[in-house]
Order: sequence, then structure tokens, then C-alpha cells
Amino acid sequence: MKHKLRFEPEYDYRDLRSLIENLDTFAKSAHDPDAPPSKNKHAVKTWAAYLGVPGAEDNPMKSHKRSNKPHGHLPLEILAYLGSYLESVIQNETFKTSCMQTVAINSLNIMAETLTGCERVLMTPLPAAYNIAISQITWLYIMILPFQLYGPLDWITIPGTIVAAYIILGIAAIGREIENPFGNDVNDLDLDRYCNSLAMEIDILISKPPQTLAEFVHRDDNLVLWPLSQRGYNSWDNQALTGRQCRARR
Repeated sequence: MKHKLRFEPEYDYRDLRSLIENLDTFAKSAHDPDAPPSKNKHAVKTWAAYLGVPGAEDNPMKSHKRSNKPHGHLPLEILAYLGSYLESVIQNETFKTSCMQTVAINSLNIMAETLTGCERVLMTPLPAAYNIAISQITWLYIMILPFQLYGPLDWITIPGTIVAAYIILGIAAIGREIENPFGNDVNDLDLDRYCNSLAMEIDILISKPPQTLAEFVHRDDNLVLWPLSQRGYNSWDNQALTGRQCRARR
């Protein structure tokens, strides 16, 4: 989903390919291994894009237009594969617990709803009238500003106008930044760090086999009545067993 929101339709990414190499997807069939590598951007253009200068950013839809085959919708295809896997483990009774089946199915639905919500944010631009009005008001104010500052500031009007124009144009650019918070700009969401943290947490969860009840309950260090008692589970279990044996002999 991270790559989808960044208009990166391929599958040949370092953090993605090893996970879905075995899946038959549109992105995989559309991938051209003989395609020339993308050219490095000029340093001036790189800095201009970093600072948010209009027109400096590359068109994110270039890869779509260059390809002769459809790239499909990779997140939805992966969800379809996950749904097929879940159906198979339910049918062969590997996944028997009904409540956990419901949780797993609901999790797939939540993933789909999350994808839809993020794409709604990405594909819903600010109204054109809003952008036009803000742009007109901003530039009109900047053009009038030197005449307002010339009297009290004299020759300092020029640097003062430049500083004020930079601040005002920066405020006006906030609207464009809000339109797409999923890119690679400095003000965008750090999706790479979030995805890496999520992958690390998943690795931690699956690093151990499923725990049985005896492994974490039937232990001497399980102080079941703490702080009223410092005795562990086995001590109380033995006492209960002794009590049952006494009652049986009576």
C-alpha cells in the first residue's frame, strides 16, 4: 500500500519483491527487466523539489504511461491472495476456532477499508476555486507589500519584502502539501519508518511457536494470588490436590 500511495506501481522494490515473488500479479507481468534505469535528477532540480518549488517534482504517473501492460492494483491483489489462503486453512480445519476465523476475516475487511480511506485522501484534491483564490490573494498582497513598507523601512524594503514573501508563499504552499501526505517530501508521513517498525513487530510475533497453557501458567513464578501470597501456581495446585485427596478419603 505504501508503494501504491506513492504512485510506484511496480513490484521490483527491495522491500517488496521477496515477499510477493511467488504471486502472479499484473505488476509482475508488466515488469520489464530490460527497461533502462531511471536517470538521476540534476542537483538543482532535486533541491527545488525538496523545497517544494512548483513544477520541480517528477510526474508520478510516468511509469504508468510508459508501460504497455496494465499494472493492476497490487494491494487488492495481495488481499485476494490472503483471502484465498484464509479460506483454505478454514476448509482444511487448520484454523478451527470460529471466533478467530471471524477476527481474521474482519482484519482483511479492515485492510481493505484502510486502503480505500488512504486512496480517498490521495485522490481528493483541494477545490480549484480554493487554490485559485489563495494564489491570487497571496500574490496581490506580495505585490502591494513593497509600497506599504517603503515609508517606514526605506532601503530595507527589498530584503523585508523577500522575507515576507517567502513566509507568505510558504503558508500558501501548505495547502498543496496537505493534498498528498504519502510522498517522499520532508513534510510527508514517514511511511518507510512505519512499515519497517510494523515488519519488525511482525517478526517478533512469529519468532516463537504458539504458546501452550502449561508453558506460561503451570510455573512456580506464576504468583496467582500476588500480592496476598508469594506462592506460585504449582504450590497452590499441590495444596488443592492434597485437599481433594483428604476429602476423598473421608
